Amino acid sequence: MFELLRIAARNVRRNRRRSVLNILALMMGMSIMIASLGWVRGYFTTLYTGMMELDTGQVQILHGDYLTQERRVPLDLLVEDYPAIRSSLLDHPAIREVTGRIRYEVEVGNGRVYLPMTGRAVDPRREQAITTVQDFLVSGEYLRPGEPGVLIGADAAQRLELAAGDTVFLRVRDRYGAPNTTVHPVTGIFRMGYPLFDRNLVLTDLRETADFLRTGGPYGVTHLVLALEAGFDPEKTAPALQAHLPEELAAYPWQRFARTMIAAVEADRGAFVLLMGILFLLILLGILNSMSMAVQERSREIGTMRAIGLKKYQLLALLLAESVILAILAAAIAMVCGGAAAAYAQIVGFDVAGAMPESLPIPFGDRFHGDYRPVDFLISAGFGVITALVGTILPALRAVRMHPADTLRAEGVGSHF
Repeated sequence: MFELLRIAARNVRRNRRRSVLNILALMMGMSIMIASLGWVRGYFTTLYTGMMELDTGQVQILHGDYLTQERRVPLDLLVEDYPAIRSSLLDHPAIREVTGRIRYEVEVGNGRVYLPMTGRAVDPRREQAITTVQDFLVSGEYLRPGEPGVLIGADAAQRLELAAGDTVFLRVRDRYGAPNTTVHPVTGIFRMGYPLFDRNLVLTDLRETADFLRTGGPYGVTHLVLALEAGFDPEKTAPALQAHLPEELAAYPWQRFARTMIAAVEADRGAFVLLMGILFLLILLGILNSMSMAVQERSREIGTMRAIGLKKYQLLALLLAESVILAILAAAIAMVCGGAAAAYAQIVGFDVAGAMPESLPIPFGDRFHGDYRPVDFLISAGFGVITALVGTILPALRAVRMHPADTLRAEGVGSHF
């Protein structure tokens, strides 16, 4: 066996041109596979993570009847005693942070023009540990706990001709339906690259907002938003939390609040599967063709080895050993090249904000990141090795079954016999 591998390695070194071409074909195929697997997974990971970090958190807790009456944006279906429930939830090993929110309808104006928008009252310090709105500020600063102020999207600010530091008017109906108007400074302006938020969302401080909505100070909120510790699945954790909640409350995974976005993204899954299938088929055919041609070009060499007494199984084993050596060398190069590209795509990412149309209702954020895992490298390397073996074994079987004289005659050698 060792002698066979030694001869195979010598043949690989001796036929440098052919070996280099085969290694390049294998390496390119495996590198493309590595890149495509992590890229496609990164598409879904970027979108879903972006939605959780911009809006939904990983789990939300609401009054049990809230979602059935969500269209009217109810302020009478509250999670009462927010501080106490938050403290209790933080004792659970799956929960990293909890924050309260109040969702409300509001008209935002500059004194002349008013826009109907969605208000989100947040606990500024705790909200920053769950969502990343602060990373998208283009001017001004984030909300300060207990102080009046408004964060508004860049598109809405432009329509209202507002800048950081300007005064903005908020017109609302409180918990009991009474109209109320208040005045706040524009603390900051954000641009998330998500039109639904940039045009329609304003953020205010929880304590300040609770006062003019009359929701019971900081103790009544419409939503509790949770961030989980690493490794906990929101879809499994939400039902498990139900036993720790008062019976009038219900816990939901983030997917319940992002159905439109998830439906749009999942519609792309079939297209991705089709494209990946076509891509892998092309890679497969390319490698098979390269390895098959390499064997067919060696008909005279194979005939010579058969003529000097090499048995069929020994010749077949030799050709397969050469293929394995070539595939392993190609895999090593692909791991280095593909690993470098994967590291860049996953750590640095690519700026896609400018390339995305404004009408695209998907929270890409500023950068797209790949999502590469060790299994991507193992699958690609295994695919390359197996394909190299398949591409070698079929023409090799045909070659070793031929009479030595026929293999020589196939290349025009010995035609005078």
